[in-house]
This record gives sequence, C-alpha cells and structure tokens, in this order.
Amino acid sequence: MEQITNDDLDVFLIQIKKNLYKGQTKDRQSNTSAFARVNLGLGFEFLLPAGFGKADDQTAAGIFWSEKRPPNIFINEQKDAGFTLQILEEPETEPLNHNRENIKLILEKIDRRVVFYDQGEEKGILWFDYKGFAGNEVIYNLIFLFQIGEEKVLGSFFCPFEAYDRWRPVVFEVLSTVRKEEADEGI
Repeated sequence: MEQITNDDLDVFLIQIKKNLYKGQTKDRQSNTSAFARVNLGLGFEFLLPAGFGKADDQTAAGIFWSEKRPPNIFINEQKDAGFTLQILEEPETEPLNHNRENIKLILEKIDRRVVFYDQGEEKGILWFDYKGFAGNEVIYNLIFLFQIGEEKVLGSFFCPFEAYDRWRPVVFEVLSTVRKEEADEGI
C-alpha cells in the first residue's frame, strides 16, 4: 500500500470537495481575458484581472490584522483573493534567491504548520507557494520577488486553499505582465 503524504492529502481533499459540491456553488472564477493596467509609481506596471481593486484602509485592516500590512493591497469583489505589493527593505547586495530563502525561514518560524510546495523563476521574477493559516482558515499563498533598478519588490497572492487550482494560473499570467516603467525622456 502506498503511503499518503500531506501534499497528497491536500489534493485529495480538494478533489472530494469539488465532486461533493459540484453544481451547488456559484462559480467565482475571474474573467482572465479581461485585465486592467496598474501603475503604482514604483518603477513598474502590471495587469490585474478585472474585478480587482485597491483595498481601502478598513477593508485592508479586516484582511490583515497587523498594523504592519503591505501598503498596496488589491482584492477581488468577493474579498477572498488578493495581491499585495511593497518595496522590500533589504540591502541591494543580497541576491533575490537569498531573500526568498530568508522569507521562507521567517514563515516557518512564525507558524510551523506552513507547508511549502513549489518554487521557481519566471522572467526574472522569483516565486514560491505555500499553504498557510489565518484564524480558522487555510490559505493558499504565492510570494514573488523581483528587482526594478535598485529597488526590490515583494509581492504576494492569497486565496482560500480550495481555490488555488483556479487562481494559480491567473497569478502566473499576472506575473508575466510585469514590465519596467519606461521613463519619459522628452525631446
């Protein structure tokens, strides 16, 4: 008999839930063909799926209980999935892969229940994903890092763990749209 790992159990439970509730729940998948351009004035721009908007302070406080929350939080209309972006306060000399490993160590220290899944690099953007916990909820997270000039950008995506298979491809589509902002040199 083959032994089941935690990773297998997660996938198995997700498949059971999908089959059990098939046709009974409203499809909340975003329209991935419609994207909106976002430019925060940080030296880059990217596209977000339609329906995502910048969270106001009250909504952001309801999602991130800590007062040290990211300054840029974009959430979907259902308020169950979102992206965050901030400038990483780390020495420029540290390579991004070192920053990624440090973040993973910090996450493990904060909560030993964290389960890391995969990591990689897409067009200069380093990323990793994991299962985390917030209150009684199980959350899928994908953390990404990239460099724009001398600044390092730390971003994340979060959604209910049950929805990760629907959102993960959308997140990678968003990451593929990150572009360095072109300076207007004038004539």
